[in-house]
Amino acid sequence: MAKLAGLLVLCLALIHTGYALQCYNCISKPDSKMCDDFSDEAQIKKITCGKVVADQFQAACIKKVIKDKNTEMMNVTRGCVQIRKDGDTKAECKAPSDKYDVTACDVCMDDLCNASNQINFNLYTFIASVTMLFLVKYLN
Repeated sequence: MAKLAGLLVLCLALIHTGYALQCYNCISKPDSKMCDDFSDEAQIKKITCGKVVADQFQAACIKKVIKDKNTEMMNVTRGCVQIRKDGDTKAECKAPSDKYDVTACDVCMDDLCNASNQINFNLYTFIASVTMLFLVKYLN
């Protein structure tokens, strides 16, 4: 009975809840701190990502920093993107043109994970890890 209960807890921890991903969404003006600095969170909107276009894609949040090669001005963009399920983010992290360099590009798949200097914590992964440790230690 204990093995069945442990297996049930593990399954519940791994079930996808089906909620839509939320990301911060903003585009800064060149050399503006608005989208880079979260000191005024009221200016940074939270959006819900739309449906993915095909089964091989998944919704993700992005924070991309680009630098104009001529003026050296920085621009920060945050928002939703669709990435391949295999984790390939090359297309999303490309510079918009040869005029720019991408200085940073972070893609993540947790709610509001594209915040500034944020350490992410996934509750489902934590629960699944603790449950697996319990199962391995006490049920063998």
